Amino acid sequence: TERLEEERRLREEMQRELQGSLQVLGGRVEDADARMNKALQRLSAAQAALQEQCADLAVQTEVARREQASSLMGVKSKKESSPEALEQLRQSLAGMELRLDGRCAM
Repeated sequence: TERLEEERRLREEMQRELQGSLQVLGGRVEDADARMNKALQRLSAAQAALQEQCADLAVQTEVARREQASSLMGVKSKKESSPEALEQLRQSLAGMELRLDGRCAM
């Protein structure tokens, strides 16, 4: 019976140690979960800011496109507009669109 008593005592001690380890582990999981939630909130805020910047860039690009087109047409009549000037305008606008797409691709 002494042996059985010793085994029971060891089992109880192991259960207490296991319970303590599980509590510590549970606390660590809660801490990690809280840190992850904070990181997700920061990521969400950064994503919203990036989307806002992309919208601003889209507006700025469209305004610049219209200003360039209207200034070119305002300075030169259709007869005076050279194919080279029109090609240069087209390339400039294409470059702006590429830069915008590169920044705002989701």
